[in-house]
Amino acid sequence: MFWNIIKVSKIFPKEKRLLKLTFEDGLQGTYTLPKNVCTGVFTPLVSDDNFYNVCIKYGVLVWENKQQNYYLDVAPEPIYFGIKNSPNNHFDAD
Repeated sequence: MFWNIIKVSKIFPKEKRLLKLTFEDGLQGTYTLPKNVCTGVFTPLVSDDNFYNVCIKYGVLVWENKQQNYYLDVAPEPIYFGIKNSPNNHFDAD
């Protein structure tokens, strides 16, 4: 059985909580995570400083802060398909 694993390969934080992403297969697009959806475990991402402290680990978007004791990640699959199925290559988590 073949599994097509989706991974983020590049990330460029932009203004207004926008992330420009490139996936391993070459798909490019943008992703927005508005403050109003940053609830529960994602509450630390309400802070722009925390939001822009994003990195990639094993193809997944990750936010980590050892001082504030949180490690958050977002699966790349919903973002990938949101971008791929959007006419303007943008996925808004709202």
